[in-house]
Amino acid sequence: MDVYRAVRTRQSIRKFTDRPVPPEALRRVLAAAADAPSGSNLQPWHVHVVSGEPLAELKKRVAQRVAAGDSGDDREFSIYPPELRAPYLERMAALGDGRYGSLGIARDDAAALRAFKLAARKGNAFAMDNLGWMADTGRGMPADPAEALKWYRLGEAKGNAPARNHVALMASRGRGMPRDDAAALNGFRAASEQGLAAARHNLGYMVASGRGGIAADPPAGLALQELARGASPPEPDALPAVDAASFTPSQQARAQQLLAEFRRSPNLLAALDQSASGTRAVTGVAATPGRPATAVAGADRGEAAPPSATQR
Repeated sequence: MDVYRAVRTRQSIRKFTDRPVPPEALRRVLAAAADAPSGSNLQPWHVHVVSGEPLAELKKRVAQRVAAGDSGDDREFSIYPPELRAPYLERMAALGDGRYGSLGIARDDAAALRAFKLAARKGNAFAMDNLGWMADTGRGMPADPAEALKWYRLGEAKGNAPARNHVALMASRGRGMPRDDAAALNGFRAASEQGLAAARHNLGYMVASGRGGIAADPPAGLALQELARGASPPEPDALPAVDAASFTPSQQARAQQLLAEFRRSPNLLAALDQSASGTRAVTGVAATPGRPATAVAGADRGEAAPPSATQR
């Protein structure tokens, strides 16, 4: 087999038979792995091979720890970056849906709640965001906006973009806190800067409707939402979509022009602020409560929603 065929035909195996692996095969694999490159030749690994009774004992101990609710030893390094950006969040969610669906694994909210709490105690920001969502929607526990906000804020403090987006959603809806459009605007901006598509959609609504003490700019709001939709569809708990059907031809043309500019720009927020049509930049300012929505479809009622890209 040549290297090109090996690359094309490789696959990840996650289910195994009980047939023992021949010792010679193990030696051959380990000998090849010893030649794997590492940055600055650090070679940061130690390999232990066990079989027979030692392997049986290891499996027994692992099973006992899992049954006791132990999430395992702390990792020496993070598998995923703490601020995972779009479209990587969406890809990870799609993989999880396909994998567990194909295995026929049923949803178990109580088990998920236990696992998220264990991970959150170890500082996992994604687990904190998921705990917030479970408390927010009453999954595995009674719905509790204050508890949800607590977990979302803990995740946000660690730089987690989905948690930051959820805090902003709660501020925009007055859920678990007094409504604060300025705080919501700031939160959506920050999560948008991290590349989160869901936050860009929500920021588009705020911009289009003029919430948060800014001048309403429906074309810019639509452009933001179209940019977000290119990465992933709007989440079920998102703020309403901007209604392009009510646009004039000039507004439609400007929205398309801004969308092209947003796609080209290395700094989305700078491009957004520059696009403000002769008004204040779209930055966080003091709240202006009760400002009506402009060119927005539907009502923002804040219903409970299924999991977002990180709640998988």
